[in-house]
Amino acid sequence: FLNKKRSDPDSFNSYDSYPHFLKAKKKMHRNLEKLYKEKGALSATNTGFIRVIRAQFSHGSISHLLGNLFMLLVFGAYVESRLGSLEYSALYLIGGTAGIYGHAAFFMEEGTYLVGASANVMAVMGAFYVLFFRHKLKFWVFYFISKVVSFPIKYIFPFFFIAGDLVNHVAGLSNVASMAHLIGLASGVGLALLKKSTENFSWPFIYQYEWREFRSAKKSSNATNAIQKLSEILSYNPENYADREVPLSVMA
Repeated sequence: FLNKKRSDPDSFNSYDSYPHFLKAKKKMHRNLEKLYKEKGALSATNTGFIRVIRAQFSHGSISHLLGNLFMLLVFGAYVESRLGSLEYSALYLIGGTAGIYGHAAFFMEEGTYLVGASANVMAVMGAFYVLFFRHKLKFWVFYFISKVVSFPIKYIFPFFFIAGDLVNHVAGLSNVASMAHLIGLASGVGLALLKKSTENFSWPFIYQYEWREFRSAKKSSNATNAIQKLSEILSYNPENYADREVPLSVMA
């Protein structure tokens, strides 16, 4: 029925039963909106603050929840290490609220509702993209042989996590709230850029603790202590070339 409507809308609209279909559709949407309101669900006509917050802690299925948890574990650990727990929590809630409310208010179709923390996760991923822009993501590939490959974040991230949502939104290929994802991601990018503008260190340093330990090692008169500090830095940021280029004279 719906496939025929999409493939040949002109002939479909000429059917004598089409006005009855429209009437039934409107009635269904009214009933659904009434049900969503009674249950406190977030929909196009029910975008109250409490509903927006509640939607971020609700999921449509176990797989939906597990998928968000997995992405949060992969990217969230690094972002939280960079921002700290308080700022990370603020990023998570602000980005998720912006994404979910923006989608519900401007892009949600009538008769649908929205749940999930995907906008929150995308905000975290947007921050990750900014804060770890020059690093690489490692993937395990199994194709005849097992191999770990690395791709620059600045190239692979937009391809996998931005282009997909843009295509879904434009083509309407799925029931995923793509604009909630993109608004959440944009919020994360903006908040991360704001954070970077207040920091007193830059690439190749990615953590405040790393920068502090590096300065301490350079000032240390104990070579053994300095080497230990620099080794610790390289253990969680192997790409810190500044750490590798510290002259031996400062540790003598």
